[in-house]
Amino acid sequence: MKASLIIPTYNRGEVLCKTLEMALKQAFDDYEVIVVDQTPAYAPAVQEYLDSLASRIRYYKLTYPNVSAARNLGIRMAKGEILIFIDDDVIISKDFIISHVRNFTDEKIGGVMGLILGSQDADLKDYLAIAKSRFLACAEVNLGDIVAVEWLPSTNVSYRCRALLEAGMFDEYLRTSCEDVDMSIRVRAIGYQLLLDTKIKLVHLALSYGGCEEWDPKFSEQKEYEGCLYNNYFLLKNWRIIGFWDTLEQLFNGYRSYAFSRSVIKKGLYRCLQRNLRYIKLIKRVIVDLKKRKRILYS
Repeated sequence: MKASLIIPTYNRGEVLCKTLEMALKQAFDDYEVIVVDQTPAYAPAVQEYLDSLASRIRYYKLTYPNVSAARNLGIRMAKGEILIFIDDDVIISKDFIISHVRNFTDEKIGGVMGLILGSQDADLKDYLAIAKSRFLACAEVNLGDIVAVEWLPSTNVSYRCRALLEAGMFDEYLRTSCEDVDMSIRVRAIGYQLLLDTKIKLVHLALSYGGCEEWDPKFSEQKEYEGCLYNNYFLLKNWRIIGFWDTLEQLFNGYRSYAFSRSVIKKGLYRCLQRNLRYIKLIKRVIVDLKKRKRILYS
């Protein structure tokens, strides 16, 4: 099977160069590297390096920052049957691609994730526990296991190309958040299985610049608002798949966190009222946006 390694990038030039060095030294014969770049301009040294790779990578420019749109462009341009997505600030081993591809011998497998480590010396037990709780693994998770999960994070993930096309690709409304969960549950809803292979590992540097952090500054009011917006859009869009009561519970939890968190309450009643009014407007915006995108909320 041919594989396509797709790397969306935004303003991480020197780190991207190091990621590409590892991407081009894989112990797998039939693969391509696709870079979808949303960076307006690079330093001369970085641009020179990228130009030197013209014959070894497929390079595309996107004129606006949107991680879902970048992945979709990569999907449309890819020639591989298996599409592997990583961030632009990761460390991968030489067997990274082959470790993903070997999981797709069964046609029922739609997507695969690996472990995402914070450092090369990370305690794997902590990440196995995270996999069990956060990604809703369907069994106990031990190192070396391959288990079914309910959703896949986009930092270390692969999909069967056919599954992505059948599911409708990434929702570009979800510009920086919830796009991976949304994609996962849609792939699962059309009959594919999702797996966690604990033998696949990468180190995510999680830099404080570039990527989503530069589009929405960390801990800012706007980032919090957009996170709530995307989460509510995702929930209302997929309520039939998630289930009515589970959707309602998650909407309530999101509302409580946004309008009545400890940090908000400490700022007084007026601040709580402000947050409540903003949340009501946010829900109205989500419903309008869903209708505009031809999503049906009620049968």
